[in-house]
Amino acid sequence: MSERKTFYDIHCHAFNLSHAGLLAFLNRFLKNNALTFSKIISGEFIKIIFKQIINQNPRLKSLLYLTFQIAVFLLAAAACYRIIFLNDRIFPGIVKSFIAVLGILVIIAFFAGFIWWRISKKSGFLGNIKKIVNLLSVVENDTSSMFLYMEKDFLSMDKEIKELMNSFPDDMEKVRDAWGKKKKKNMEITIDGKVYDKVILTPLLMDFGYKGFKKDDLTEIHYNNPPRKPVVEQVVDMFNGIQDYMARSPFRIFEIYPFLGINTENYELGIVRTVSKEIGDKLARSLKNKASYIKQTGKLLIYDEITPEEEGKWIKFFNVEKDKSTIKMISEIAKESRKEDFREKNNIPKMLAQYFGGYTGNYKTFFETYTKCFGNNEKGAIKKHGISIENIENIKSHFFAGIKLYPPLGFDPWPGPDKVTADKRGRAGAEFDKVNYLYQFCQEKGVPITVHCLNGGFVVDDHYLKNTDPNKWEEVLSRYKDLKINFAHCGIDDTLSISNLSQWTETVFALIKNNKNVYGDFAIVAKNKEFYKPFLEWVGKNSIEDRILFGSDFPMLLFNNDSYYEYLTNYFGSGINLTDKFCNENPKSFLFK
Repeated sequence: MSERKTFYDIHCHAFNLSHAGLLAFLNRFLKNNALTFSKIISGEFIKIIFKQIINQNPRLKSLLYLTFQIAVFLLAAAACYRIIFLNDRIFPGIVKSFIAVLGILVIIAFFAGFIWWRISKKSGFLGNIKKIVNLLSVVENDTSSMFLYMEKDFLSMDKEIKELMNSFPDDMEKVRDAWGKKKKKNMEITIDGKVYDKVILTPLLMDFGYKGFKKDDLTEIHYNNPPRKPVVEQVVDMFNGIQDYMARSPFRIFEIYPFLGINTENYELGIVRTVSKEIGDKLARSLKNKASYIKQTGKLLIYDEITPEEEGKWIKFFNVEKDKSTIKMISEIAKESRKEDFREKNNIPKMLAQYFGGYTGNYKTFFETYTKCFGNNEKGAIKKHGISIENIENIKSHFFAGIKLYPPLGFDPWPGPDKVTADKRGRAGAEFDKVNYLYQFCQEKGVPITVHCLNGGFVVDDHYLKNTDPNKWEEVLSRYKDLKINFAHCGIDDTLSISNLSQWTETVFALIKNNKNVYGDFAIVAKNKEFYKPFLEWVGKNSIEDRILFGSDFPMLLFNNDSYYEYLTNYFGSGINLTDKFCNENPKSFLFK
């Protein structure tokens, strides 16, 4: 019997349109033309859609032009025929000529329509409509249904289970019972001779925030408040979706450890003061759950209320006569903290402390937490054990396995030290402080980060290409050498071949090669089984086989594939000899210590 293994899909999603927003979804479909409300109101989106239809196939415009030329030629020939041969005929002859011309036009229209239909059916606009409807059938469902779709497709990879599914269509309970009688022991899924007993998913939450809308874009409409849905609501949906999946699935082959989406521009840090390293370290250590010190920027953060007792504890560290200025600063900070409504504001340090404060990176701890939260697998689980906005505080460490960063939605990996973006108080360097705090926290705790690295996606930021460029991370990794990070999609575009590699992918491969904790996944860019051979050659040339991860980007893979099943079939049918390494060994080292 082969050793049972865990299959990892390190990059997938479980969100619906209420999370992303229709505009972000349209941008994703329309190849990131960055629609704004002003463009929608002006009608420019019609031009974009028309261009999209025409440009779907490189040959389409030339074929349409050729069809037009043929039509003009035939019409001219028909006109000549009418003038030369039928000008002296009586009325019935005119009728005949009219019928002849009409017949020619019908033939032309038929052939033009046939050409259009064939092109559209294969790879054009109509083909895309089919893909969009397929995708909408998934993303308009609830989170648990998405997991059930993926589970059914994964189970179908086992030939015996697939046969049972054909015998009991739409009744997974009977399939599970029949399978249990065959195996009698633990769940086993055999794919190409390899045996897997469970699948670990890490769905990536995305911090859509205000979805790129600004007041200036909305002046022409009456209800001009930017649409928003805080990431906290996605957290609630994800928790309840996992709970519901465990209650609805007879197989329960998935363990689901999401990544928390964070866009630092959507949050504040709390109270910030520039202090020396000695003072900052001393104060932060004494109040671990309320204060922190950012070493790279020399800033002390206070992100919860400082009580009079804690204030007194701080003051005792210093000499009343020699350190008057420091004591004065402490008193000012404590007083300000008591005026701040920290309970109502969700700043970055508070979020990280809540979801990762007790993080160990140990798989055993994750599994124990998962079993405690979702192991009841009973009907009505959400009603009995679910989470709401009001009791979201019950979600603690080891629910999230890592953090997701997404530059196309506005995240800047390394902003200028003087950047003020989204800081309500106008403090210089605020964004620089935020990212440094995030990296410092993740490095110290060992929390893995997945960052979007593809020249597309849900684009709402004008600087998305600049901020998505992996070169942005060279400075980050030079300062945070132990940061564990996965470059999603490896920066791959359609130029991948034996002799050609995009500049972004070359940069990603270099970052992987030169940094021990840097990884890359090939989610969604692996459109077919032909992808893997040239990709694997480049991976081999750079000696980075130990840092490449399997990812699907479900449900977004439906832009390129009909199903998760097709994507998996391409992967296991690619003939590469590193399938286990990419979907088992490497992701395990990325996720867990």
